[in-house]
Amino acid sequence: FSNCCRSTMESFLASLEEEAALVNAKPLIFLTKGYNSHAMNKAVIYISENEDTQYIKFVHFMDPEKKQELPPEIESTVKFLDRIYPKFKIDLVIVEGEFSPANV
Repeated sequence: FSNCCRSTMESFLASLEEEAALVNAKPLIFLTKGYNSHAMNKAVIYISENEDTQYIKFVHFMDPEKKQELPPEIESTVKFLDRIYPKFKIDLVIVEGEFSPANV
């Protein structure tokens, strides 16, 4: 390649790498209104096989009018999934509100 073509190719590859990093940094959101560790693990497996992201957020809804309590296992499950899938950053977000289209 000439210097001109090499420079253009390097610039193009750098742009592709930047775009890939942006895609990988965007979280994939998994909404839940209940606790099911099996479903959460299956979600991570699905994401690892089918998505380009490396960031997963489990969003758990708690309706304060129904006097719901946070399932005690959910936080430890998310921490466990984060440890056993080191390729991913896995977080938990708690939303006080009804699991409904308005809140999603």
